[in-house]
Amino acid sequence: MVVRKHTDRKIKETDLWYYEFQYQGIRRKKSGFKSRPEAERAEAAEKEKIRRQLSGEYEIEENMQDYIQEWLDGRRNIGDNTRSTYQIHLTNHIKPFFKNKTVNQVNPIDVKRFLDSLHEKELSTATVKKSYNILNRFFNDLVKMKMLRENPCDGIEKPKEQNKKVEVFDEKELKEFLKFSEGYTRYSFAFKLAAHTGLRRGELLALQWRDIDLDNKTIYVRKRLVRAAIGTDRYMQDGTKTSIGRFVSFSEQMKKEFIKYKQLQDYEKESNEYEDNDLVIATQNGKFVSVDNLSRIFRNTLKASPVNKQLSFHALRHTHATLMLKAGVQMKVVSERLGHSSIKITMDTYSHLLPSMEQDAVERFERLFE
Repeated sequence: MVVRKHTDRKIKETDLWYYEFQYQGIRRKKSGFKSRPEAERAEAAEKEKIRRQLSGEYEIEENMQDYIQEWLDGRRNIGDNTRSTYQIHLTNHIKPFFKNKTVNQVNPIDVKRFLDSLHEKELSTATVKKSYNILNRFFNDLVKMKMLRENPCDGIEKPKEQNKKVEVFDEKELKEFLKFSEGYTRYSFAFKLAAHTGLRRGELLALQWRDIDLDNKTIYVRKRLVRAAIGTDRYMQDGTKTSIGRFVSFSEQMKKEFIKYKQLQDYEKESNEYEDNDLVIATQNGKFVSVDNLSRIFRNTLKASPVNKQLSFHALRHTHATLMLKAGVQMKVVSERLGHSSIKITMDTYSHLLPSMEQDAVERFERLFE
């Protein structure tokens, strides 16, 4: 190791320092430092860089916004909806904040400031948490591949999302809303089907008539409508959010609704412009209805209805589960009907109903001895 002033007469600025060393068979020399401590620090940093390169712990000096985009583009084990969500967070939040940083420059303080900036924008806790999770996963992947020594998200308090009470229709409100929707929008059948089966939006919009067994009154839920990517067209994907597929039963009354709705759709098919995709829920021309459009139509219908509530389309699914549980249907049956990956998800989501369900069970038990 050599750290000294220049003595070469050809170099006019003799107050400059340089370092020169050979480490693990690699020779380095660099000059232009204004003091001995500065040269020593630079020499130590260069040796550490060589050590990490030789040990497989690479120093990633690429721009943060470019490298995290490359990371997302290279991921193969995530669904299209998840990829679309990741891209939204990268584009709107993560990349703009870290645009002037290289990957190896990001430290815990930067992560903390990033989260603070999201809170200052008054974004929801769920949005802040999602951005944090994406950033944390990105750095975790680099650590696992020994491309970074440590994750700068470690030690940063993870945003906590408060448990929100599930918002639903009560029985009277649901009847009022469904009745009103029949005379307000052609998509009233979609609302009724969601309320009677608990299907997710994407599952509902991917249903084809070949999936409907009117004789046995069952629906084979085997696909879902997803976004291919931001700004691209939507398409159907095999499997549901949490499983390969499931069967969902419906009532005799719902069977009559299916038959009536099918007659309306057959009438629309007489148009020369109809594109028959065998879809149950379709536009007047037979094309796909996007999940966003269905949600927008639901909100507008609810706003115009006599029901004084602000709910999302997903409230129909929650309402279905809530009414079934209140009617005494077993939690396991409801969980399978909703397509949850485990009964724990169902219990966590509808835990607020458990006390009243327990009280009802006690009263039923006591009636056995009357």
